[in-house]
Amino acid sequence: MCRCDFFFALLLVLGASVGLRAQSGTSSVQGTVTDKSGAVVSGADVVLTNNATGVRMASKSDYAGSYSFPTINPGLYTLEVARQGVAGYKITAFTVIVGQHQVQNAKLQVAASAETITVDASVGLSNILETESNDLGGVIGPKSVENLPLNGRNYLQLSLLSGAATTPSGAAAGATSQTGHPLLAINVAGNEPDYTMYLINGIEAVGSRAGNTSLNIDTGAIDQFEVHYGFFMPDMGPNPGIVDVVTKSGGNHMHGEMYEYVRTNQMQSRDYFSTTAPGKYHQDQFGFNVGGPILRNKLFYFASYEAYRQNQQVLINGESPTAAMFTGDFSALLPNTVIYDPATLNTVTGQRQPFAGNIIPKARISSNIQGLLNYYLPGSGTVPSANNIGGNRPYTFNSDQFMGRVDYTLNEKNQIFAQGNWLNSPVNSPGLYPSTGTAYPMDTELVNLGWNWTVSSNKVNELRLGMMRDSVFDEGAAVPGLQNQLNINRYRRCERRSFDRPLQRPERIWRLHGPDWRHR
Repeated sequence: MCRCDFFFALLLVLGASVGLRAQSGTSSVQGTVTDKSGAVVSGADVVLTNNATGVRMASKSDYAGSYSFPTINPGLYTLEVARQGVAGYKITAFTVIVGQHQVQNAKLQVAASAETITVDASVGLSNILETESNDLGGVIGPKSVENLPLNGRNYLQLSLLSGAATTPSGAAAGATSQTGHPLLAINVAGNEPDYTMYLINGIEAVGSRAGNTSLNIDTGAIDQFEVHYGFFMPDMGPNPGIVDVVTKSGGNHMHGEMYEYVRTNQMQSRDYFSTTAPGKYHQDQFGFNVGGPILRNKLFYFASYEAYRQNQQVLINGESPTAAMFTGDFSALLPNTVIYDPATLNTVTGQRQPFAGNIIPKARISSNIQGLLNYYLPGSGTVPSANNIGGNRPYTFNSDQFMGRVDYTLNEKNQIFAQGNWLNSPVNSPGLYPSTGTAYPMDTELVNLGWNWTVSSNKVNELRLGMMRDSVFDEGAAVPGLQNQLNINRYRRCERRSFDRPLQRPERIWRLHGPDWRHR
């Protein structure tokens, strides 16, 4: 007794202390049972079955003839209604999409013998219409996610089909590119990309830097998702745009896939007007996903892994002093630019004498500076100009991600699931000179736990606990031993930052999502 009291007290404390956000990813089915004359029928047995998993949920129509399954996962379902003395009613293969509150009314007929009226809902889209909500948006269904071609298998590209989403551009694109992963954000309904909320099974998955999604989930692990915009109920949160993702779960039949997509510069032709062959380019994306039963109709698993490897040469242009200037010869700048000798300053007149011929004697150039010039490249021409130097540098973009999910049906009124996601995606963007590039490490972990408890036909307890750790920052490229090579071994300031270490700006965020109690 004490343990139960402590457990529920703990849930109440979590609900009071944790900042709750929009919890979506689930749907509902409800309706009214009537007879041929339109009078309500109470006490009818209503059974909802998930066609993929065989999981059955039971309810009864109340005094008003109403029944409800307030919290179910999106998918394909069959509904059966029965009451003694009348013919049964059965509607098969109707689709419930993410976030939908679908109405399925049943009209029972008087029968002289036991019989069931069956309605096939697999044809038509009437059950997709949302008649009880002012929420606008578009659902990207399982077939679209599975079959539409995507460059890089980025599911956010499919959000453009909703009619309200666009790819960030201009200043907005510059903000999201701070992470080194600019394709992890979208604009919804004309709003800035950092106003978009990203949900994975009802848990917020927004990055800490620029409002981007912190998890680019493998499309093979996504069942469906919806892009919401317009006016939301309070439980959906304050954001004007929401991307609501529901991941796949296992079923009674084992299913899976393996894939690999390869693209190299050997496979592409040279531009007709180009005089040089295409630069090095190698892109390889591969992975697998598999799902199936552990205990038929009770316990299911789903797992996926995806890797991405991109290695290419990128052309970088810049402006640099000429080779003569590297030796101290600035004569090409005369007469417009004169180099003065600081050692000849007359403190009375404030005048200095120019170097003869605008050439700095080699003995006057610091050995440290001469050593530092070894890490730079001289530009072409007699005087510095825009893009007087260029070169191909290696750019790498790697990614590894894994997802595992387990679903368990305790009984017709209780379903639980647990899911874990991990993403590691480092990007190395080169610079023209050594130690001038930028690296963007990215590491994200998400743990999601859920429990749906149908208390009665109009009451449900939906408990969602989630924890996300998001680490993304940028660091400068390092040249090991540079400090010693330049003979810099003392500091006048208190800074103890080494020249051969990158400047790191880590940003980490931890989120905890608490329980959500619902009554319908």
